[in-house]
Amino acid sequence: MNKRLTIKLIAAIAVIHLVLIVLFQQSPLNVYLFRLLNGANTPHLLWANITILGDGYLGALILIAIAFMDTRRFTEIFLFMIVAALLSFSLKLGFNTPRPASVLEPGGINIIGPVLTRHSFPSGHSTTFFMYLFVLWPRVRQWPGKVLLVLAAYLGAISRIMVGAHWPADILGGFLTAGLAWMLTQYFIEKKTITWTVPRFRIVTLILTVATAGAFFYSTGYPYTRLLQTMLAATLFGFAVYNTYKYFVRPFK
Repeated sequence: MNKRLTIKLIAAIAVIHLVLIVLFQQSPLNVYLFRLLNGANTPHLLWANITILGDGYLGALILIAIAFMDTRRFTEIFLFMIVAALLSFSLKLGFNTPRPASVLEPGGINIIGPVLTRHSFPSGHSTTFFMYLFVLWPRVRQWPGKVLLVLAAYLGAISRIMVGAHWPADILGGFLTAGLAWMLTQYFIEKKTITWTVPRFRIVTLILTVATAGAFFYSTGYPYTRLLQTMLAATLFGFAVYNTYKYFVRPFK
């Protein structure tokens, strides 16, 4: 699938999400679906560990690691992260939508992890999960793999409802945010080409190494997740150390 066709497809899906968001916001459906999903008797361990993968800090480290594995798209992925972060932050401040914990009665919501009350739309974690989708889509060649990638992204987004942090409309907003950021990124990189030289890679490598070291001590606020977070931090730190060797030592051999 070529890039222009992909953009048209994302735009069409984004329009569908926008229509659904309006429908949810203007009807009891938003609350009904939240109660239906959030009230399901499902393991806290499962949803807590899924949802931390969409955390902004951990997600940024994962995306940078992916960019290092696909250096031809480094500019695209790096810029995508910046645009998506700015869009998400701006929309959260602009809408300042109350979260379920500030609207629903005590005892009527199943909360796993921190109790959040403000800046509900769009879901930042969901935006991160859909960013994984857009970044990994070109790397997955077979359609069964692409279908699994889509399902994984939406499962991650739905985890935000399961932990009691977001409305259904918010996770749809996550797709809109990531989709718009991706389309803006494609527009920017077509207008200007940025060459990543060894010194630039060195700077990002140093930042990645320090940041991944910090991931060992970072708290997402979600229970039962320390083991997964430690394993993820160890993997990313090892990858960062390898890149430190690659860009600081290997060029002189």
